[in-house]
Amino acid sequence: VERKAEEIDAIQSLPPFTQFRILNVDPMVLAIDDFMSDEECDEYVNLCANPKILTESNDAPMESRSKTMGKDSKSKSQRTSTTWFHHFKGVPALMAKASRLLGLKSIDRWEEPQTVRYQQ
Repeated sequence: VERKAEEIDAIQSLPPFTQFRILNVDPMVLAIDDFMSDEECDEYVNLCANPKILTESNDAPMESRSKTMGKDSKSKSQRTSTTWFHHFKGVPALMAKASRLLGLKSIDRWEEPQTVRYQQ
């Protein structure tokens, strides 16, 4: 119960996001320009570029590589992606910001966050 109260306090103490842009309507795609600072972005890129570096809670992200699925030669020749699955407790600031953005008071309904890098 105490941890839950701490999560709610952390989420509610964040300032509101104000810099929204609509990139696409169907499907809805938004850009939230003030979601993360440049330093926070660098931190997450570094977590994925150097997955052996442990977070404060000693949880390195788990890496998964996958090819684009498809039956024709065009889809088979397209990109591949690399995904890193982050443990909740390894990225508390990200979880708090995402919860604040969506108006949620906890992370009970979240999937573990992911970072994805696409390559040709």
